[in-house]
Amino acid sequence: MASHPESQSRLRRELQAAHAVAVGREKDASSTRRLPTVDEILDTRVPFLDAIIEETIRCSHIVPVTAREALVDTNILGHHIPKGTHVYLLSNGPSFLLPALAVDESLRTDAARAARDIHGVWDPANVADFVPERWLRPDGAFDPLAGPQMAFGGGPRGCFGRKMVYLELRIVVTILTLAFEFCDLDDALNTFNTRESSTEAPQDCYVKLRPVVDWDFDL
Repeated sequence: MASHPESQSRLRRELQAAHAVAVGREKDASSTRRLPTVDEILDTRVPFLDAIIEETIRCSHIVPVTAREALVDTNILGHHIPKGTHVYLLSNGPSFLLPALAVDESLRTDAARAARDIHGVWDPANVADFVPERWLRPDGAFDPLAGPQMAFGGGPRGCFGRKMVYLELRIVVTILTLAFEFCDLDDALNTFNTRESSTEAPQDCYVKLRPVVDWDFDL
């Protein structure tokens, strides 16, 4: 957020507006000068919040590799894959954070074509950039299928904790964005280096915070 102040400012404005006009509340979070409750956060639709969360997950590639084992002899785009082969799917490579590789469409099966068309594709001109707007439709609605995303795997063997992660992120990002401004850091501290194990984690995690002055929160 500190590296993308325009996105941070827009998110804060939209969160303030959403919680100020939420329907059905006797006293909304803005008028009572307080942070929204968990129930209010989860009941309030903020498409740009969803876009920020999804783009953060996409660019951080928390799980860079998903592995599957071929249970039968098969073919992938014309290449023979023997039974027992481990196939590694990179979620930080082509189609995700790099331009997609050219594929001979005649090599795809009908099932593969149908699966491919479930979601959109990323613009190769800015696929590596942090652009939350890529997850929004022209009418401003959030589109979870705007492009490929594989941080949680997919299908019946996808991460069973995915819904919990999104709930936690909605709460944490809303509270921190409303309460604090994430300010620029020195280059020595503002790194995106990671440690890789089963997932990726930051080597360093520094923030420079400033309370948001137009909300009278008890910090």
